[in-house]
Amino acid sequence: MQILRATYLSIAAVALMGCSVGEEVARDKARDAIDPIVAKQFPGVPVKPVTDCVIDNASLQELLAVTAAASTGNQVKAAEIVVEVASRPDTVKCIAVKGLPALLQGLA
Repeated sequence: MQILRATYLSIAAVALMGCSVGEEVARDKARDAIDPIVAKQFPGVPVKPVTDCVIDNASLQELLAVTAAASTGNQVKAAEIVVEVASRPDTVKCIAVKGLPALLQGLA
């Protein structure tokens, strides 16, 4: 638990400095938190394209919040953030464009 908290704090510190490296680290850590939520909340939907769309349409603060919630075991809060971002019109459009081809490819 301490390691996860330290990881979150280090990600937050680097990300808040505004450097692109920090943002990439935050996005990578968020991906680890978001993938299992997408798999559970959206069964049958290709995880990677949906996760990518959620990350692309979330703010840095939301990415940090979902990572923090997941790392401290607050899966309910993490899922709420993911579902909220996934429900936005731009995210829905992204999922339709990126996720549908992946879904159809998986059916073939």
